[in-house]
Amino acid sequence: MVLFVLLLASSLVPLPATACTCMRPPFLSALGAADVVADIRVLEVRADQGPLSGRQAMLYRIERIFKGPPDLEEGSEVWVSHHTCTSMPYPSTEVGGRRIWFMSREGGRLSHDYCSTSLDSAGPLPLVLLQARARWLASR
Repeated sequence: MVLFVLLLASSLVPLPATACTCMRPPFLSALGAADVVADIRVLEVRADQGPLSGRQAMLYRIERIFKGPPDLEEGSEVWVSHHTCTSMPYPSTEVGGRRIWFMSREGGRLSHDYCSTSLDSAGPLPLVLLQARARWLASR
């Protein structure tokens, strides 16, 4: 009987939620930490690379660069590894959409994740982002 009560009681304890949660860093910190900040257009969304991988391959066209290495070219197409949350994959309906993503380089490949800083490409741009673009253009 005691075992039954313990089993019943343990089944009433809620399990921790598995939804994605994150705290995005302050804008200036995100800008400083990013290897590349670019206005991108989504060209292709590949399916999640496996139920446990948490990664998707994304093909982007770089429309405008705000921060990055001088050899990065506007207009180029790049594959980016998008790290998803188990419940938040990047939907294929985003093809054609534009965002400004703050990305990192991992082994020479660009990546971003569900919690990466991003901005609407059509919205007003912060002055510090325009200043970063001026620095990137001057470095070329």
